[in-house]
Amino acid sequence: MVYLAISQSMKSIYFLFTFHFILIITASSQLNTPVYIDKARREIMNNENQKAIERLNTVIKVKPYLYDAYFFRGIAKFGMGDYTGAIEDFTETVTINPFFPKAYQYRGISKDALQN
Repeated sequence: MVYLAISQSMKSIYFLFTFHFILIITASSQLNTPVYIDKARREIMNNENQKAIERLNTVIKVKPYLYDAYFFRGIAKFGMGDYTGAIEDFTETVTINPFFPKAYQYRGISKDALQN
């Protein structure tokens, strides 16, 4: 009987320690956004636009204020022929950072592709 009580107590302590450890690891881990954006850029250059969009979606969920992520996602969408989606991303880019002229340029090119 005593062995069972100690064993149950040890299980509880082990569970609390494990839960606390996982909580600390989860809370302290962060997405390395510069690395993700750089990988997405390389994927765009290799014409792997869908992979780049998925990677950039992750960055945007974590840090929606990074204009780079929207800009590169717009480039990837443009490469896939999604000009409307590209325009939306370039518009979001200039909303966040109005001093980024390439976003205006690519938004104009995307509108031209739609004959707009």
